[in-house]
Amino acid sequence: MNILFVIRDMVVGGAGKQLALTANALSNKGHRVEIFTYFGGPLEHKLEDSVRYIAQNPIPKGKIAEYLLSAFNIRRQIKKSNPDIVISWRCNAGCFAVLASIGLNVKLVFSERSDPFLETSLALKISAFICGFSDGGVFQLERVRQYYKRLYNKSIVIHNPIDENIKISNTIPYNKRSKKIFTVSDFSKSEIQNFFKLPQTKIIDIGNGWQHIETIKTDEDSITKYGLFKKKYFFSLGTKAPHKNLNWVFDYAQKHLDEVFVISGFTNNSIYGKVGVSMPSNVRFLGYLRDSEVKSLMQNCKAFLFPSFYEGFGIPPLEAMSTGCPVIVSDIPVMHEIFEDSVHYIDPNNTDVNLEALLKQSVSPATPILEKYSWQKSAKKLLESLGVC
Repeated sequence: MNILFVIRDMVVGGAGKQLALTANALSNKGHRVEIFTYFGGPLEHKLEDSVRYIAQNPIPKGKIAEYLLSAFNIRRQIKKSNPDIVISWRCNAGCFAVLASIGLNVKLVFSERSDPFLETSLALKISAFICGFSDGGVFQLERVRQYYKRLYNKSIVIHNPIDENIKISNTIPYNKRSKKIFTVSDFSKSEIQNFFKLPQTKIIDIGNGWQHIETIKTDEDSITKYGLFKKKYFFSLGTKAPHKNLNWVFDYAQKHLDEVFVISGFTNNSIYGKVGVSMPSNVRFLGYLRDSEVKSLMQNCKAFLFPSFYEGFGIPPLEAMSTGCPVIVSDIPVMHEIFEDSVHYIDPNNTDVNLEALLKQSVSPATPILEKYSWQKSAKKLLESLGVC
């Protein structure tokens, strides 16, 4: 069978990962599989050589162009690929695929892995309605299948490995049903215990890891591309969410105009709001970057800066530490738990500090911290707690 998958993009994320795994499995069973991304962009998931990746080129410039051109571009690709079946991945892709296939002799299957009952956007509700005109559906939960009434008798449910009887609730009563609750640090464990009034024995800290960054190839051109110089800038990674405390960076940068500060992260103001101070001229906000670019900026920065008010663990500074750069984090309990004396500490409420002088102070080697945390160790703790090994 010739199968064409349609998805917005294949950058790092859960939807792309699920699609990559599905496409690889179908290809290994002898099907001809193609993936078309109507927004284009890089492929950041591993595909079998037999899976063909097709990225829209040129990339639509802006949301308006994306919405106006996507159905047209998908239709053109359907005609080129001549598939037996088109499988759209996620709601917007499903909407565009339905519009694109009008008048074409091709079967459409819509796959939605999210919960539409949680969506409040009118645009997504319209997209979901149009998706209902597909020829079939594959859903993660029965409740999602019930939402798409037109597809109910032409769809199946393929569960993720969770209890399918768990229902969404605004009161979050999972603590009453769960036998165990897994988290990533003693600090998080304490927060969960205090909030839900649970016994400590029910909450298990399995930690986190950093080894995934070893599999990422460094983009050697990133420094030049963004007009930077090695070891001449401070680098931060995070969103505009208030707890990430980007105001600290802005305030400090305003006091030290001779220094350069680079920030990467999601910048949607409609979600996170606007930060409370204006951005100084010596701050470069690069927005979302590929993992290969982030790794390069970590390796070549003067220091990685992480001034959060609140964290559950802090994977970015652990990733930065693994690349060999100095790390500066907030003086908060969870950072001390994870990093001990291997990093430099700052007061997240006070920018009256000299980072250059701070970096001259000695810290403990990073090796013991990096050896302490790994995905293998986390997996082993998880399995042991479940009685698997």
